[in-house]
Amino acid sequence: TKSKDVQPTKRRNHHHHHHQRSYLQSYNERATQCTRFDERECWDKLRPHIPTDAIHKSLPGWIVLCRTHVEEIVKLNDGITDGRSGGGSGEDKDGLWRMFKSVWAPEEVFFPTALALLGHVMSPSSSSSSSQDND
Repeated sequence: TKSKDVQPTKRRNHHHHHHQRSYLQSYNERATQCTRFDERECWDKLRPHIPTDAIHKSLPGWIVLCRTHVEEIVKLNDGITDGRSGGGSGEDKDGLWRMFKSVWAPEEVFFPTALALLGHVMSPSSSSSSSQDND
Protein backbone atom coordinates (compact mmCIF):
# COMPACT_ATOMS: atom_id res chain seq x y z
CA THR A 1 0.00 0.00 0.00
CA LYS A 2 1.03 3.57 -0.60
CA SER A 3 1.33 5.77 2.48
CA LYS A 4 0.45 9.41 2.30
CA ASP A 5 3.31 11.68 3.23
CA VAL A 6 1.98 14.76 4.99
CA GLN A 7 4.41 17.60 5.59
CA PRO A 8 3.98 20.74 7.67
CA THR A 9 3.63 24.06 5.92
CA LYS A 10 6.40 25.51 8.12
CA ARG A 11 9.11 23.93 10.17
CA ARG A 12 9.60 25.66 13.50
CA ASN A 13 13.01 24.16 14.20
CA HIS A 14 15.03 25.15 11.16
CA HIS A 15 18.23 23.76 12.69
CA HIS A 16 17.01 20.20 12.07
CA HIS A 17 18.30 18.70 8.85
CA HIS A 18 15.42 16.26 8.46
CA HIS A 19 11.82 16.93 7.50
CA GLN A 20 9.11 16.36 10.05
CA ARG A 21 6.53 14.05 8.51
CA SER A 22 3.37 12.24 9.43
CA TYR A 23 2.30 9.10 7.61
CA LEU A 24 -1.27 8.06 6.90
CA GLN A 25 -3.45 6.86 4.10
CA SER A 26 -6.71 8.77 3.83
CA TYR A 27 -9.53 9.52 1.43
CA ASN A 28 -12.33 12.03 1.03
CA GLU A 29 -15.93 11.56 -0.10
CA ARG A 30 -15.04 11.66 -3.81
CA ALA A 31 -12.71 8.66 -3.53
CA THR A 32 -13.84 5.23 -4.65
CA GLN A 33 -13.17 3.87 -1.12
CA CYS A 34 -15.90 6.13 0.31
CA THR A 35 -18.97 4.01 1.00
CA ARG A 36 -22.56 5.03 1.65
CA PHE A 37 -21.89 4.05 5.28
CA ASP A 38 -18.95 6.52 5.38
CA GLU A 39 -21.17 9.24 3.92
CA ARG A 40 -23.94 8.60 6.44
CA GLU A 41 -21.84 7.97 9.56
CA CYS A 42 -18.94 10.37 8.95
CA TRP A 43 -19.44 13.05 6.30
CA ASP A 44 -23.13 13.76 6.97
CA LYS A 45 -22.45 14.21 10.70
CA LEU A 46 -19.53 16.60 10.16
CA ARG A 47 -20.77 18.56 7.13
CA PRO A 48 -22.65 21.17 9.25
CA HIS A 49 -19.42 22.02 11.11
CA ILE A 50 -16.49 21.34 8.77
CA PRO A 51 -15.95 22.13 5.06
CA THR A 52 -16.66 18.94 3.08
CA ASP A 53 -13.32 19.06 1.23
CA ALA A 54 -11.49 18.94 4.57
CA ILE A 55 -13.23 15.79 5.82
CA HIS A 56 -10.99 12.75 5.38
CA LYS A 57 -10.98 9.21 6.71
CA SER A 58 -7.84 7.20 7.35
CA LEU A 59 -7.96 3.51 6.57
CA PRO A 60 -6.23 1.53 7.73
CA GLY A 61 -6.53 3.40 10.99
CA TRP A 62 -2.84 3.03 11.81
CA ILE A 63 -1.12 6.39 11.45
CA VAL A 64 2.15 7.94 12.56
CA LEU A 65 2.11 11.62 13.50
CA CYS A 66 5.19 13.72 14.01
CA ARG A 67 5.45 15.88 17.10
CA THR A 68 4.95 19.11 15.14
CA HIS A 69 1.64 17.90 13.68
CA VAL A 70 0.45 16.64 17.08
CA GLU A 71 1.19 20.04 18.62
CA GLU A 72 -0.66 21.81 15.80
CA ILE A 73 -3.67 19.48 16.16
CA VAL A 74 -3.80 20.07 19.93
CA LYS A 75 -3.57 23.84 19.41
CA LEU A 76 -6.35 23.71 16.78
CA ASN A 77 -8.54 21.56 19.02
CA ASP A 78 -7.99 23.77 22.08
CA GLY A 79 -8.63 26.91 20.03
CA ILE A 80 -12.18 25.83 19.19
CA THR A 81 -14.61 26.20 22.07
CA ASP A 82 -18.19 25.03 22.35
CA GLY A 83 -19.52 28.47 23.30
CA ARG A 84 -21.67 27.16 26.17
CA SER A 85 -20.18 29.53 28.73
CA GLY A 86 -20.75 32.72 26.77
CA GLY A 87 -17.12 33.17 25.76
CA GLY A 88 -15.64 33.41 29.25
CA SER A 89 -12.53 31.72 30.55
CA GLY A 90 -14.64 28.82 31.86
CA GLU A 91 -15.65 27.87 28.33
CA ASP A 92 -15.11 24.21 27.48
CA LYS A 93 -12.34 23.55 25.01
CA ASP A 94 -12.02 20.45 22.80
CA GLY A 95 -14.48 22.02 20.38
CA LEU A 96 -13.07 20.23 17.35
CA TRP A 97 -12.97 16.81 19.04
CA ARG A 98 -16.56 17.29 20.30
CA MET A 99 -17.78 17.60 16.69
CA PHE A 100 -16.67 13.99 16.16
CA LYS A 101 -18.50 12.40 19.10
CA SER A 102 -21.32 11.01 16.91
CA VAL A 103 -19.00 9.91 14.09
CA TRP A 104 -18.41 6.17 13.60
CA ALA A 105 -14.79 5.34 14.55
CA PRO A 106 -14.00 9.02 15.21
CA GLU A 107 -10.22 8.55 15.45
CA GLU A 108 -10.17 7.35 11.82
CA VAL A 109 -11.71 10.66 10.75
CA PHE A 110 -10.45 13.17 13.35
CA PHE A 111 -6.72 13.06 12.64
CA PRO A 112 -6.76 13.22 8.82
CA THR A 113 -9.48 15.90 8.95
CA ALA A 114 -7.49 17.97 11.45
CA LEU A 115 -4.42 17.67 9.21
CA ALA A 116 -6.51 18.76 6.21
CA LEU A 117 -7.86 21.77 8.16
CA LEU A 118 -4.25 22.69 8.97
CA GLY A 119 -3.33 22.51 5.28
CA HIS A 120 -1.24 19.33 5.45
CA VAL A 121 -3.32 17.13 3.15
CA MET A 122 -2.39 18.64 -0.18
CA SER A 123 -4.77 17.08 -2.72
CA PRO A 124 -8.14 16.44 -1.09
CA SER A 125 -9.72 15.01 -4.26
CA SER A 126 -7.38 12.04 -4.52
CA SER A 127 -6.84 9.11 -2.19
CA SER A 128 -3.29 8.73 -3.46
CA SER A 129 -2.45 12.41 -3.20
CA SER A 130 1.08 13.56 -2.98
CA SER A 131 2.28 16.20 -0.60
CA GLN A 132 4.39 19.26 -1.11
CA ASP A 133 7.46 20.45 0.71
CA ASN A 134 6.70 24.00 1.80
CA ASP A 135 9.96 25.01 3.44
